[in-house]
Amino acid sequence: MIFLHNNKPFYFGISQGVINRILQHIKGKTHNQATLAFNMGLIYYKLINKNDFRGKREDFDFNKYVDPMKDYLLKQKIAFININNDDGLSLFEIYCSIKYKTILNSFETH
Repeated sequence: MIFLHNNKPFYFGISQGVINRILQHIKGKTHNQATLAFNMGLIYYKLINKNDFRGKREDFDFNKYVDPMKDYLLKQKIAFININNDDGLSLFEIYCSIKYKTILNSFETH
């Protein structure tokens, strides 16, 4: 799945259950479900408060910072590309994230 704003990609994601994953990003109630909106909420927090959020994920004000991001995501276009090769799929996500500089894609482990 590719989230687009003004026809420019800002997030690439892969999932076996794409529709359900999109719904989680838009309607999820936790940072594990709505990870894209949560990461956008962290950026929003930093813009408003002029510093990074340093608390625990579960202490983050989801309603104030993440819910507006879910509303934003709901208004964006989403494109789909079906890639049936797992290696190609993984490489595609990484390649596109680098090419389009999608800062919301993260490949770090938790």
